[in-house]
Amino acid sequence: MHQNGLNLKTLRRSRSLTQNQVSYYVGLSIRNYREKECGKIPFSQIEIMRMISLFKLNAEEVYTLFYQKGFSTPFWKNSKFAKNKDQKNE
Repeated sequence: MHQNGLNLKTLRRSRSLTQNQVSYYVGLSIRNYREKECGKIPFSQIEIMRMISLFKLNAEEVYTLFYQKGFSTPFWKNSKFAKNKDQKNE
């Protein structure tokens, strides 16, 4: 659990949502969502965007839930994005 007590499971439960409902909204199988919710597999950027929409997350919550513990890689650290950025600077 994160230092401030915020994690996906507690957030989902606080909204009275099941893993099945969230997985459907995000576009994942239930098994895949479960593994992502507990941090075994990182969320993709599009999945994070869908979670932001579903839970109406602010920037601090997004950071805490998805980046603080390394659950996902920020888009600006994505090698494909960085490569394109470097090419534009040439």
